[in-house]
Amino acid sequence: MKKLKKYLLTLSAVTAFLLTAAFSTKTANATVIVLDPGHGGNGVTSSQTGCNYAPYYEKDMTLQIATQIKNDLSAAGYTVYMTRTGDTSLDLAQRAAYAKSVGGNLLISIHCNACGSHTLAGAEVWTSAYGTYNTVGKGLGNQILASLSSVGLGSRGVKTKIGDRGDYYGIIRESLNNGIPAIILEQAYIDNETDRAVIASQGVNGLADADAK
Repeated sequence: MKKLKKYLLTLSAVTAFLLTAAFSTKTANATVIVLDPGHGGNGVTSSQTGCNYAPYYEKDMTLQIATQIKNDLSAAGYTVYMTRTGDTSLDLAQRAAYAKSVGGNLLISIHCNACGSHTLAGAEVWTSAYGTYNTVGKGLGNQILASLSSVGLGSRGVKTKIGDRGDYYGIIRESLNNGIPAIILEQAYIDNETDRAVIASQGVNGLADADAK
């Protein structure tokens, strides 16, 4: 019995060492990030155009932001994919399925905000309400919002919303169904003068640099 206990203790120690060694060699750069520029397509529906307040047009702005984030993260050694690289239309299920097809560990859906009264301002993040998907989303969301706050955008926090099918927002729900944590990053209110001033000051690529950090 003593020999068996000693053997088990030795085996446990060896296993712990191997797991620690494996973990220490796995860098954050091993994460596969999928960026999802919201909207897109040549149609006139809101799902394709997004919100538009000249000179800012959501479907174009999200693509520019995603492209710059990809450039930044790729330069840092991350593997990054984009659900669209041009003005194309994809439904939410297609976006999540693409993320799964490339081995994505994380999906970030990039959007811009607007409201009828033009009085709301700041960046906000939406994530899943469930389990580790919520934990990952909150952690990432809070980091992004802190970085955006440092360049002048207010933080409206990390939020969740439940609908009759689970998570309210389709891209979050579809990503969860594919086993991928996802967030929606609402970059700024492009109809609000305060946020527009920050965008003009930092440039769209400047905001993307803050996201990437």
